[in-house]
Amino acid sequence: MPKLTKLEKLEEVRKQAFQRGLKIKADPRLTCTPYCAMNEHAAKELKQPYIKDTLTYSPETKDVDKIAMDLNHEIHEADRMEQGWKYKAAHKYANRKQRTFKKD
Repeated sequence: MPKLTKLEKLEEVRKQAFQRGLKIKADPRLTCTPYCAMNEHAAKELKQPYIKDTLTYSPETKDVDKIAMDLNHEIHEADRMEQGWKYKAAHKYANRKQRTFKKD
């Protein structure tokens, strides 16, 4: 399978988010936190700001590849937390999967 370009990775993440009913937005509030991206479930547990049904990322991040990887991480993490996983276990799982992009 050929490698995806940075923009293809971001497009795949957008498709996955759309399929789950999630929006993607840059959130300037994340620039004041140690997190590059955030999903609603993790944000609640970590007591961080969030926007309902939205994956957010720091607008300071300019690397498209990093944004795609971080948002992919958040999708995997949110999926597991919706299934009842604790944040730490979901985060560990997402760390292993964040570089895996599926092209339909």
